[in-house]
Amino acid sequence: MAKERADIEERHDPANELERRHRALREDGGEGSSRQHDDQFQPPDNQSACDQSDARLSTVSSSTAFSEATKKELDEINRLLEDAQKRVNSSQADDEAMNKEIKSVAAATRQKSLEIEKVSEEIGRFWDRQLDKKMITPSMVFIALLRMMD
Repeated sequence: MAKERADIEERHDPANELERRHRALREDGGEGSSRQHDDQFQPPDNQSACDQSDARLSTVSSSTAFSEATKKELDEINRLLEDAQKRVNSSQADDEAMNKEIKSVAAATRQKSLEIEKVSEEIGRFWDRQLDKKMITPSMVFIALLRMMD
């Protein structure tokens, strides 16, 4: 029974199957590839029902070992994805907070700009009134502005 399993595993070894398909493709130039692909899924005529079940058992056992390693890798990938999602969520929260802060700073800047404009208009009106009251030379205006800045 063990010898039969070894023969079955050797016949259905994926490495041997790939090698056989590669040789066939090179020899046929791709003409027989569809025929060989169809043959791949048909069991050989000389196998009995018992051999077919043994092949399935052999495939299952090697698939189980593969699936355990794959399961560990998938668990690691899932853990990494969860960590990345947490980082994305926290960065989105930070972005939203930053956007709110930017909006409030922009509103405060606009408000301050309006206040400065009002003050500038008031200073302009003041000097217009002063000029209307008496004739001031431009040098006097310049000196007055310098005094205001101090």
